[in-house]
Amino acid sequence: MRPRSVLSLLGLALALLVLLSLRAMPVAAQTPPTTFAVTSMVDAGDSRIGDGECRSFGGECTLRAAIAESNALPGTETITLAPGTYELEIPTVNEDLDHTGDFDIRGSVTIVGGGAGVSIVDGGFPPENNAEAVGLDRLFEIHPTAHRVTFRDLTLREGYVDGDGAAIQNWSSGVVRLERTSLLKNLAGGAGGAINNADPFDYDWLPTDPIPMPPPGRIEIVDSTLSGNGAGGGGAAINNTSAGVVTITNSRVIDNPGQMIPDPLDPEELIPAPGVYEPESSPIVNQAQYSGEGTIRITDSTIADNYSNQDGGGVANLGDGTVVVERSEVGDNTTLAAGGGIYTNGGTLTVTESTVEGNTAADGGGISSAGSPSAIGLRPRTTITDSVISENVALASGGGILSGGEGQLAVTKVTISENKAGDAGGGLNS
Repeated sequence: MRPRSVLSLLGLALALLVLLSLRAMPVAAQTPPTTFAVTSMVDAGDSRIGDGECRSFGGECTLRAAIAESNALPGTETITLAPGTYELEIPTVNEDLDHTGDFDIRGSVTIVGGGAGVSIVDGGFPPENNAEAVGLDRLFEIHPTAHRVTFRDLTLREGYVDGDGAAIQNWSSGVVRLERTSLLKNLAGGAGGAINNADPFDYDWLPTDPIPMPPPGRIEIVDSTLSGNGAGGGGAAINNTSAGVVTITNSRVIDNPGQMIPDPLDPEELIPAPGVYEPESSPIVNQAQYSGEGTIRITDSTIADNYSNQDGGGVANLGDGTVVVERSEVGDNTTLAAGGGIYTNGGTLTVTESTVEGNTAADGGGISSAGSPSAIGLRPRTTITDSVISENVALASGGGILSGGEGQLAVTKVTISENKAGDAGGGLNS
């Protein structure tokens, strides 16, 4: 036998030995995802954080204990809530403590209930020394270390904070997703009555700020309802603080902050009905802090019956960001300022295959564009295509559409009908 043939046989034998040894090696078992089934509606912390077991000092699994265990584990855990109401019951001692006040989420987690109106996370009883509070604290604070958080089949109700984000305050650069979730009657003294997509720049980083600073995150709202919420700052229902992204799909943002009734002392003026918050903000706001160019996309949704003292009865794009409305209804919203349905200061507004109907404002009953150029001189643009602008009312100008300043307006295949204005442009004023 030739030497080369002997070497070939030796190589073949070695390869067979390697294959046999690999087959004999045990396959590492994949760790199944961890699920914590909450069995108690009592608000109590975990007795031994980090042991992998959700157990309060009373021996049961609570929502607070499940979140604490999830925070201590790698990966994404699932927390399931049985039908019932889970109230905040532990007053805030220190905002940085996980076992008091709001629920602090520091890792990726999915929280699943039995359905909106079935499994309810509630703000609890307000402190006796705070007449304005509607709950004990905000409901959830999502910290930068949480990369993906999902709320599914829940109601988040009557969270309260004198700052931002009464139901959800999001600091994460990741994705926060709400599916089939109702956010009802939450109240923030600052921005984001229900949800605030915050800028990580404002987070209390310890010991020093990260370099570079993480970007703002993304909020995805699907098949959900936001109603009866209020805020002293931007966004009675939803606030996008700076350069983050908010998508609203197949959802309803309605009746924020709630019903307005004639003032008994002055019937021509409207005031909040009993139990309704002050209408200090548009329900959906692209706030544009720190010159952030945020994005809000509304798809197959309804923005209706909202009331605001500020610009944007339904939606307000306050900076140079982007608002996209497609296959949606923006109707019967009211503002005492500009843009009964939609207000845009600058940036880009695109309305496609949508209806803007029955809205009321001082200027721009349906849509108002202030036409403010960007810091580098870029002219804002409003594009309306395959849509209906009808039955809107402006007390001054632009019953259907008001396009002002240096804004560019493109209207294609649009019906503008039965709008009214007290001054110029019943249908459109440019």
